[in-house]
Amino acid sequence: MIAHVFIKNYKAFKRETIMLGDHTLFLGTHNSGKTTVLDALNAFFNHRVERDYVRNKRNDVVIECFIDNQRFRKVFSPPHFTFNAHKSIGDFRHINHLHYVYIPFPPAPFEAIFNQVLATTQSIPEPQILDDAFKAFPLFFEHMTPAYQRTHTPNALRLKQPLSRKEQKLWHEELLNYVPLEHVILAIDHVEQAYPDKTLQTLIDKTWQSFITTRKKQIVDVFPYHTVPLFKSSVKKEVDTITESVSKQFRKTFILVEGKYDVPWFEQALNVLEKDAKYRVLPCGGYGNIQFVERQLKKANFNTIVITDGDASVRGYKLTRDIIELYAEVETLNRLFQTDFSTVPKSKHALFRAIRQKDDVVKQLLANWARSALSREHAFTHELAAILSNYENQ
Repeated sequence: MIAHVFIKNYKAFKRETIMLGDHTLFLGTHNSGKTTVLDALNAFFNHRVERDYVRNKRNDVVIECFIDNQRFRKVFSPPHFTFNAHKSIGDFRHINHLHYVYIPFPPAPFEAIFNQVLATTQSIPEPQILDDAFKAFPLFFEHMTPAYQRTHTPNALRLKQPLSRKEQKLWHEELLNYVPLEHVILAIDHVEQAYPDKTLQTLIDKTWQSFITTRKKQIVDVFPYHTVPLFKSSVKKEVDTITESVSKQFRKTFILVEGKYDVPWFEQALNVLEKDAKYRVLPCGGYGNIQFVERQLKKANFNTIVITDGDASVRGYKLTRDIIELYAEVETLNRLFQTDFSTVPKSKHALFRAIRQKDDVVKQLLANWARSALSREHAFTHELAAILSNYENQ
C-alpha cells in the first residue's frame, strides 16, 4: 500500500505530505489539491509530468511514495521535466508490478483509458488481449475506425465519434470489470461523472489501492474507507469543506483529532474495535483549531467528540500520554530509529531528542506502523475503547 505521498513543486503544493489509506476519498474546495494528488501519482507511476503544472520551472519536481514500508523518490528535472534517475531514490523494480490507471476530469477519450487498462495486462500477448477484449465488447468494436479494425494495434485505436457521458460511464464499468485489478492503483477524479454509483464499492474492493474525488454527498456519506480533507489555507477558513461535503442524513460521529499523522492510529483502532461504521476521524491542523471546528460542526447539527494528546490544553477527552507517538512499542522505536530505549520515553521531548530525524519523519513512520500493527490488545486501542464507551454512555 502507498502509505503517504510527498509532493514538491507541483500544482497546488509547494511542499506537502498527504497520508493515504487502502482506499482514499479526497474532499476540498476548488484548487485545494485533490486533483494534484491524483496527477502527482500519475507523474510518479507513468512519468507524465505536465510542464504547465510545475510551480517553479527552474526547480525539480519531486514525488515520493512510501510503498509497503519502502521509500521511493522520483525526481523530474528542468527544462523538460523528464525522469532524473541520478537524483531519484529506490529500487523501482520492486514496484514494476503495480499499474496506475487514471480517469481524469473532464474524462479523457475512452480510447486513452482503454490503452491504460491494456497496459495492466502486459503478461498476456497483446493480440490475444485485443481479440479477447473485442469479443467481450462487440459494441465497442463496432465503434472503432476502419484503421483499427484492419490493424488491431493500440496506436490506431480511435472511436468513430465521441461517447456521451452516460455511455462513457457504462463503458468504464464494462472495461474495469473485464481486467484483473489486483495490481491496479485506480484513481478517478469526480467519480460521479465517470463511474456508476451502484457498483463503485465493488470496483474499489477489487483494486490494489484506489483514490477518488467527488462532489456527490451521497458518495461521501457512505464511503467506508479513509477520507482526507484538503484545504487551500486552513481548516478555520474552509470548514465548509466538511460541513458541505456530507448530507444532513450523515449519521457518523466526527472524532476531532489534532493532526493528519494521528488519523492512521485512530482509524486502525476503530477498525479492530469494529466501530469504524459509527465514527469518522477528522484532523484539525493542530489543537488550536479543534474548538472552532467543533463549534462549526455542531452548528451544522453534526455529532462530534474531541480527543487530543495528553499535553493539549483544550476541552474534551485527552490521551494519557503526551503525544500519540508515545504509544509505539519500544522494539518498534529501536528498530525504526536505531535507538536503544529500554522503555518508551515518558515525554515527547525525550522521544524526539533521542531520535536524529525530523519530527514529521518520525510521525510519518510511526503512523505507517500503527496502520498495520495496532491490535485490540494494544494500549492505545484499550484507551480509545474506554473513551468511546464513556462517550456513548453519556
